[in-house]
Formats: sequence, C-alpha cells, structure tokens
Amino acid sequence: MNISKYRLLAGLLLASCFSINACAQIAAPREVKYRKNIDELSAEELAAFEHAVKMMKVKSAKNIYDRTGFLWQAWVHNCTSVAVNDKRQYALASGDNKQLYEVINGQLNMGNDINDTMANPFNTCSFETQVKGAGNVIYENPGMCEHRKDTFFQWHRAEFYFYEKALQDADPEGLSGPSTKNVTVPYWNFTKPPTGSRYPKAFEDAASPLWFKHRLQNPAGSKPAMPSYTSPYLMGYLIYKQDWQSFGGYPLGGAGNSGSFESQIHDTMHDEYVHGYLRNPATAGLDPLFYSFHAFIDYALEKWIEEHGSETITGGNWFMRGEQDARLQLPVGFEEGIGKKREPFSNYSKNMGRAELYYDTKKQGFAYQSGAFGEFVPKSQIDAIVAKHNLPGATLGDNPQSLFSELMSYGAHGPVARPNAIVQGKVKIQSLDGSKALIDIVRDAGSDDYSYQVDVYFHPQDVAADVGNKDFRMRYLVLSASYWALSGHHHHHDDAGSSVPLRLTQDISKDINNLRLGGKDGQEWTVTLGISSRDNPSGKFAFSAPVINYSK
Repeated sequence: MNISKYRLLAGLLLASCFSINACAQIAAPREVKYRKNIDELSAEELAAFEHAVKMMKVKSAKNIYDRTGFLWQAWVHNCTSVAVNDKRQYALASGDNKQLYEVINGQLNMGNDINDTMANPFNTCSFETQVKGAGNVIYENPGMCEHRKDTFFQWHRAEFYFYEKALQDADPEGLSGPSTKNVTVPYWNFTKPPTGSRYPKAFEDAASPLWFKHRLQNPAGSKPAMPSYTSPYLMGYLIYKQDWQSFGGYPLGGAGNSGSFESQIHDTMHDEYVHGYLRNPATAGLDPLFYSFHAFIDYALEKWIEEHGSETITGGNWFMRGEQDARLQLPVGFEEGIGKKREPFSNYSKNMGRAELYYDTKKQGFAYQSGAFGEFVPKSQIDAIVAKHNLPGATLGDNPQSLFSELMSYGAHGPVARPNAIVQGKVKIQSLDGSKALIDIVRDAGSDDYSYQVDVYFHPQDVAADVGNKDFRMRYLVLSASYWALSGHHHHHDDAGSSVPLRLTQDISKDINNLRLGGKDGQEWTVTLGISSRDNPSGKFAFSAPVINYSK
C-alpha cells in the first residue's frame, strides 16, 4: 500500500474520532469497576460517591450547561430540548464550592410539589426565563429517555455509562474531598426491606447530597407493612422465564410495546412507590435516587443476559440519543453515525453510540458485585413454583392461588380491590402451535394521558367477575401491569399521544398453556380488566374490550 493510501486511512480514522486521545480512549482496554449495593458500601466508598454527586451539582451551579454537571445529566433523561444562551454559560451564583453547592441543592429542593416551577425552574425543560438577558436563546437537545419499546433497557444503560463517567470526573484528584476516580453508581435493591424508613439509609440523610425533598416519605420511624413493594419472585420469574420481547419490549412499530419488566415492575415503582419527581419522566433525573433505582434495573438486565445471552436482543443498531461531553471516556467501539453537530459548540457526542456496544459491560469497564446475601431469587425456587402450578388440579382456576398471585404475594404491590373501571372480553383456550398469545389492552383515542394499573383476570364464563372478593383475585389473576404516563414525551415514543389509541401489550402464553394442561382446551373464558388510576383528570376510562392476538 502506498504512503498516500496510508495517509487517507489515517485521516479517515482520525475524522471518526474527536481527537487522537479520543481514538485511544475508545480502543484502550478497561479496568473493570464494580457497582455495589449501596447498603454495603464502606464508609469511604459512600463518602466518595456522595462527594461525586456534590461536585457534579457544584459544576452545574457554576454553569448549568456543563455537560458533566448534575443538571445536564438529569436533562439527558428528562429533556428533548433546553433553552441555551448564545454564550452557553449561565451561573447560578458565585463563591466557593460550599456556597455553590448550597445554592443549587437549595434550588433543587425548593417548592412544594412537581408543579411549582416558579420556585424550582429546573423541574421543567424550558429555561427561557432563566437565561433571559444573557444573550440570544438557542436550543440544544440533551437527550430524553426511551420507553415502551425494545431499547428501554439499552438506552438507560448508555445513560448510566456516561453518568458514571461524570461521577468519576467530578473530582478525580480529590482536591475538595475524597477522590472520585473510582466511584461507581451503587444500586438500590428495592425488592429487599429498606435499611431506612422507605429507602436506603444513605438517601434519607437530610445532610447528604443524595437527599431529595420531592419523593414520597414514610412517617418518621415507620417501616413499610411488607418487606418490599416489588416481589423478588415476580422479578425472578420475568428474568428466568421470559424471552427478550416479552421481557425487554417489542421493536418500534412491531407486535407490541412495553416489555413485562417495564410495565410490571419499573412503572409501578416510579409511579406508586417513589412518587414525587419520579412520577414524571420530565423530572425523574433530578432525584439522585433515580440513578440507584435504575442501576438495579440495569443489574436485572445483566442477570437476564447471563441467563439467556445477548443474541436475541433487538434494537442493537439504534443509536442512543443523548449529547455527552467529549471529555468523558467514550465506550469501546463508539461511533457517532451520520449527521452534523450544531456549531459552535462541537465538543460533544451527537449520541451515546449504538445500543449493542453496551451488552458486554466488562468490555466497557463496569460490572455488578452482588451483596453478601445475593440480590436475586435463585432460579431453582422459581422453577419449583412454576412446576407446582402445572400439576393436575393446580392449574389456573383449579388452585385457590394463581401462579401470578403467588409470585406477587411476596411484595406489597398487588391487584386493586375497587378498580375505577371494569372492561371484559373473551379468550379461547387453544394450542399456540409455536406462536405467542398476546393480550392488547387499548385505551381509546382522545383520552387524557394518565398513569394507570390494569389487573387481568381469566375466569370461566359461569363465574362472576367479583373483583372486590380477595378469593376471586387470588384464584384468577394472570397479570398486573402499569402504564406510566409519559407526559410531554409522547412524540418520541411509539404512541403519538391522545390522537391515537394507546396500546399496552403483554404476553399471556403461559396462562393459555396452563389452562390447556388443566384440561380446558377448546373452552372460551372471560377476560376481565380491572383498571385503576389516581390521576385521571377526566374521571373517564375509555378502554376497548381486550383482544388476544397470536404472533410468531
């Protein structure tokens, strides 16, 4: 090969990176740093993590548009666009780190609720008034979370990769406190009893940078009535027993949307348990708890990959939207894809790279370390529960407790005894012949957007739908799922808002097969939906009769 060709190849290689250093950091082997249970961090590890969050907040106080700061990282999750003055500089205050931290921490904890945008303008993605008078206003696009499709897990993993790099970059030399260079995002195992009143103790210390006013709190000194809100057995079942689409979500425009993990665990934890700013995708990233909550969700993804491999995961070629500072270490194999960056602020990535880059965590320099007593129910225990419900006389309807009821019974979350609406349909028990049975729960077009829980029951036609009766709920419940209202995020998801019906699709193949084992083949059963919401502004619940679809 001649010299000119070598030069051409070298030029193309360098053009694909931000700089020679960027190329080197993309290719360099990574030291693996382990994410740990936050309740098992040493005092030194917790202090370094808290200091990293504090210094990220200080960066944002110095300039709210610093992409390595706490605000920008929250906006990567929350905001499709933010107003920026043409100098790309807006300081909240001046002074030393202590003063700057107190200013921004006070700002984030102002107001009485999520709607108090006057007291805390950062709980909205519009900052025109904040930067008024500081120059011409332009708009940048931090990112925005992915939901209700098969890139839900991958997008959040990419987001957390960069959030963790921002933590490590907060004060690596330890100039203002403990060195942050080895900090990782500790996870909160929310399937275990909390060490605090409602959350890990570290998040309930009002003097800590991890504390946040706007989340649901238990009365001082109290504990939840159950060991956990989410059942560890339900989580284990979804991890061990479901394929990728049922677990992780369906491709955009495909047969469905949310995977079971998102609709049966993630959404209800956001909406019901943590509440506060986590009730809204446009504010969730402002609560430091959000990152440890989602770190455990990412650990669940890692457990699924450990069990099933990554070969069947879809959506790998999608580029994960999110503008990140080029100073942060890019993932191995990173490429930006096509398109130009906005000028003059070009020292950032156009996106966070393709989803498939993040399947191998150790290649990217992070992994999970299980706590002393493990974090997930062993597969053998899930196998034993499933086998018990597939015995003669113990299948759905023949047993006082359905499989799903038993899986849920290890947590406080459960079906609603007095739902706001009842909707019914029919299901024929038949051979799936290699197909899946998917139930479509459809909210009619024109409805206001609101979060809701839907409890699904299968029962014989001669059995009345007595949802208020605990014995009925325990015997015939086949799933309980939630929809987390995406507010202004609609135009970036597979539902287009109130102008089209909203569809929640869930896999009920196990129930069809279970009924066939119980000798119910060929029968037609009733499907009853119990629909509940505490934030439906109209009070109307316009749902179509549930439809069962069969898909390869």
